[in-house]
Amino acid sequence: MTSNINFKGIPVAKAQTAVNSFKIYRLGANDIDFARELQRKINLRKLMPNLKISEYNIWSSMIREALFDTSFMNTQRLLTTVNNSPCGIMNYSINKASVNLNYIGTWPQEIGKKVPFAGKTLFTALFKHFSESKALFINLVAMRLAPFDPMGKYLKLGFKRCGGDNYQEIMRIDRDRANKTLETLQQEIAFSKIENASDVNLFNELNLQV
Repeated sequence: MTSNINFKGIPVAKAQTAVNSFKIYRLGANDIDFARELQRKINLRKLMPNLKISEYNIWSSMIREALFDTSFMNTQRLLTTVNNSPCGIMNYSINKASVNLNYIGTWPQEIGKKVPFAGKTLFTALFKHFSESKALFINLVAMRLAPFDPMGKYLKLGFKRCGGDNYQEIMRIDRDRANKTLETLQQEIAFSKIENASDVNLFNELNLQV
């Protein structure tokens, strides 16, 4: 099983904060077995007890779609890890006008304790990629009923509300605000790209006992 070619990923970045060291991998088209195994291992109800059933459903759905949805043009999927254990996934796509954050989800490594900076590390990678593109905006859709107030977090990152309904809010950030946010994030997160890395066997490299 450890030689399965469908457990491949490419290391693309490292990030250091005051409390954690992260490594980010880009998942490719041949990682379906790894994604299935990771999804099977993530037990949100065990890791974060006492949430509403609806919150678990939204949370697990975001992680599942981030892992498996490659229907968008130029989809990128970034997996962040701490101490060689996966703790977050981001799925975004790029076109000439915008970068579109499709899904993002993080999860605890210890019961009841979220991993500090896991989400911010993924957003740092997103803002870095955006700054290197010619896109004018980053767009996302925030779920109002999702746990842990994601809309509030996006507002703190500089995103603006653009309208929505009772269930979701469309949000956007332009290049100037994104660059300012990136500068702020880099005061907390020492982020460095890994250049020209080769595929690694994620099943061998990572601990999936989440």
